[in-house]
Amino acid sequence: MVWGCEYDVNEFCKQGKFSIKKLNIAARPQLQKTPWKRLVLGADTIPRHQFILWLTLNQRLATVDRLAKWKIDVPKDCVLCTSQKEEMFDHLFFECEYAKSIWAILLNWLGERHSIESWEKEVQWLTKRTNNGRPRAQVVIFLFAATIYYTWLERNMRRFQKQYTTYAGRIREIVLQLHIKGQQRSKWKTLLDQLNSFSTCNNV
Repeated sequence: MVWGCEYDVNEFCKQGKFSIKKLNIAARPQLQKTPWKRLVLGADTIPRHQFILWLTLNQRLATVDRLAKWKIDVPKDCVLCTSQKEEMFDHLFFECEYAKSIWAILLNWLGERHSIESWEKEVQWLTKRTNNGRPRAQVVIFLFAATIYYTWLERNMRRFQKQYTTYAGRIREIVLQLHIKGQQRSKWKTLLDQLNSFSTCNNV
């Protein structure tokens, strides 16, 4: 038995088909599958959005609670809302009204009937909702990645540069980027033609 592997080398020899390649594959650790992998690898999103989404899905963003573990002392209150709650990962996504409002309004604009819940449940819903690879699924992933990216960008702008953009302003940026991206994706055209660029978002 190869260490950490379910395969027996003797089995390969008995079959008379032993190969280094097969043994190497068999000896690799069997890592747990990540159901959200397609949200990053199979998504047609903006690269910088994709990178921040990957960090977020792996919970590697340097939030206040994570900085505290590294002995880095910074103001703890969330800078995106007035709840005076500590900036923790689960608060940013999606207890905080800033991120929650962006995501909820974009989904409503797209015609998705969905109530925003915790980060874990949102990822579960999104993974299930977008497993068909259709244009609508691709657009939903695009909007999700953009929501995460701009929430984190706004957090950094407020915390380190004291610059503020309302969630309505961020929504307009995301919608504009979606339509620009859609010009390069013919399969998105029918869906995007049904959506007004800004009217729904101007009402927030």
